[in-house]
Amino acid sequence: MIREVQYPTWLSNSVMVKKDKGAWRMCVDFTDLNKVCPKDCYPLPRIDALVDSAMGYEILCFLDAFKGEGSGAGLLLEDPQGEMCSYALRFDFAASNNETEYEAVIVGLQLTCKLGARHVLVNSDSQLIVCQILGEYETREEVMRRYLSKVHQLAAHFESFEIQKISRSQNRRANTLSRLASTSFSDLNKTVLVEVLTEPSYAENVVYPVLLGNTWMGPLIRFLGHGELPKDRTEARKLQRKASRYALWQNLLYKRAPGSFAYAVVAIDYFTKWVETEPLRSITDLAVQKFFWKSVVCRFDLPRVIISDNSRQFADHPFKRWCENLGITQHFTSVGHPQANGQTENFNRTLLHGLKTRLHQAGTSWVDELPSVLWSYRTTPRSATQETPFYLTYGSEAVVPTEFITPNPRMAAFAAQLNEEERRVDLNFAEEKRDVAATKVALYKNILTSYYNARGKHLQFNSGDLVLRKNSVSRTESQGKLTPK
Repeated sequence: MIREVQYPTWLSNSVMVKKDKGAWRMCVDFTDLNKVCPKDCYPLPRIDALVDSAMGYEILCFLDAFKGEGSGAGLLLEDPQGEMCSYALRFDFAASNNETEYEAVIVGLQLTCKLGARHVLVNSDSQLIVCQILGEYETREEVMRRYLSKVHQLAAHFESFEIQKISRSQNRRANTLSRLASTSFSDLNKTVLVEVLTEPSYAENVVYPVLLGNTWMGPLIRFLGHGELPKDRTEARKLQRKASRYALWQNLLYKRAPGSFAYAVVAIDYFTKWVETEPLRSITDLAVQKFFWKSVVCRFDLPRVIISDNSRQFADHPFKRWCENLGITQHFTSVGHPQANGQTENFNRTLLHGLKTRLHQAGTSWVDELPSVLWSYRTTPRSATQETPFYLTYGSEAVVPTEFITPNPRMAAFAAQLNEEERRVDLNFAEEKRDVAATKVALYKNILTSYYNARGKHLQFNSGDLVLRKNSVSRTESQGKLTPK
């Protein structure tokens, strides 16, 4: 049995304090000790020696950390000229005090290595970490061994590396940074660089390079690197489809992560035909709401009406409530008449055709080719308006890459000093241009209506006439392979 005891002769008794997770810790009230300890007016007898020992080093690090999940650490990087940089770390994983101290040392060494320093002196107020790195203390825990191995690996990049123990009073700035980083980054000064670590620094990703050789990888590397394809058309198409699952970087072949993006959400303006689309990993209501806010509302203002199908992502909350709060009216297409959302369906076919064409040519993923297909659609005149979506949206035509290769009159007459004035003239006539396009749309619709009506047969029905019923729409009978349509 463990119980608290009181020793009258002790200056400060130890007490048991329960932690948040149910464990216990032993604590001492040092205020009682301070009352009987003599006051020292000169608490830093070695300050001159510490300053002298720092001479000749390019980087001087002061480190401190704070324990717990969501804990933080502070770094102070100082160069020989006395310029100091503050760096705050926050850990999104559970870490002990010793682990956060190691994280601070590792990140500090990584930063100094990127800065090109050759001589580094590290100051830390953790005696355990300093002595373990110097080899004076034994490292027993597996996690501490991994951290220590990482420190030695980084230290090998410098011509000289030293670490020494300092008191907490000499490490106040780093200590303050660690506590602020563990609470909220908003409390930090704007000059403080911040970083959030999601996993321990010793957990490195293992990369397996694939070397070029006479194996199944050879054709993939030659195609991705130089565009070489087999002469047989069937084999060439197989290779193009297979290459979309791989990436070539620095002449090394890597397999792409499967299942990253599987969906795409599409929004198209009814009049200008301007299209916004975004690849999604999951087609959820929150993802759709985020897409509309970022790609539609923040760029083009609030729409009056949104027409969509009856998918749960559009018809259920929170997207439905979000539209109501912003005053956006929702219209849904019926199952029996999906043509009401025909513009989006038409663009989906165009998008799929463009992506298939690009994938067969380039051998990349559809996400990489999506911007190119969108650019092609936005800069191609539409049949209804006889204008490009880019022109009706921004009031002028986009400059395509071919115009830089073969300059047209617009590029040849370009003058930077007159560009702003000409741009204002285009914007002044934008509404007039859209009115002309609206007239063209109305004429186009009349032509289509006349074409389809000419092919239709006018029939009149009276009460009691027998007509054929389409079972797939009325669904009065069970659906099966052998039931009538």
